[in-house]
Amino acid sequence: MTATAEIVPVHYSNGFRYTTAPRWFDFYNCRVLLPEQRLYFFTMPFVLSGTELPSGAGGLLVYDGGNGGPSHGSRCAWERIDGDWSASADRCDVRWDRDGIEQEFGERRIRVTGPTSQWDVTLEPFLADQQPEETNPRRLQIGEQFLLSRVPFVHRVPRMRAYASGTIVQEGRRHSFDRAIVYQAKNHGHAFPDEWIWIHCGAFREDPALAIEAGWMRYGDGESTALIRIATTLGVRFLLSSNGDDVDVRREGGTYTFRGVSRDGALEIDGTATHGEPVVFSFPTPDGGRFDNDECLTGELAVTLAGRRLTTNMAALALARRLPPPAGEEFYR
Repeated sequence: MTATAEIVPVHYSNGFRYTTAPRWFDFYNCRVLLPEQRLYFFTMPFVLSGTELPSGAGGLLVYDGGNGGPSHGSRCAWERIDGDWSASADRCDVRWDRDGIEQEFGERRIRVTGPTSQWDVTLEPFLADQQPEETNPRRLQIGEQFLLSRVPFVHRVPRMRAYASGTIVQEGRRHSFDRAIVYQAKNHGHAFPDEWIWIHCGAFREDPALAIEAGWMRYGDGESTALIRIATTLGVRFLLSSNGDDVDVRREGGTYTFRGVSRDGALEIDGTATHGEPVVFSFPTPDGGRFDNDECLTGELAVTLAGRRLTTNMAALALARRLPPPAGEEFYR
């Protein structure tokens, strides 16, 4: 019998937001995969606030898309919503109301009507960040203030891997599924990196109980950091360049590579990926500029971990760069 560790509940607060600062952002990304059909769907509510917006207003932008529509293409859309919205301090949930319709991105349920799709999905947690649960909201808020005083944003992964059952309607085509694969990420803070690389997969052919994430970020001061996250039923292991682990993540042309060796030498991982069908889109930044994001959700990825070779054709790969606002112009308008 294989021993498994209990999955520890995770508390994801997004209640602290630099309310006196000129700008902040908060976004929540969810991706659903149907590997047997090689289909994917994603949705991302994105809340921005800044001096470019009217006093007291928040901009809410929604992306959704996938390759399950009639044209088998990837679509993204964004819109600004001036109305009531809220982000709870409980479990990374994001909720808002518009025209009397509640839209929900929660720990156990996603219900949304987006620009090109409708979701009604129930989630079954499997692998998470597994950070210790914090039940004291004040202590959690103080801890997050301290963290955000040292880094520009917080990257959390509520679900490195989960299962989903329900329906998604994409461009008029209805998809019903049971135990599809889910990835969820949560980011919030006062500034994005100027450039980043992102690699993720939770749909390896050889090992369904595994998910990996690798990333690299460069900030405005020229400093960079790299990380690798490995999730199994026994827990989640981090390799961080800032903690002394040897981590390298890069993209050259359409090829991504990453490698990591823990500081004690006990853990080694490396991988190579090829960019697949692109999902190229832009999204605004709080300072009025934008990011151009060259992403794909059907990348080919091979990973070597603990002597095993793992492969997939459903990897998420992305390279994003910040573009400043044109002189006298803002991306919002």
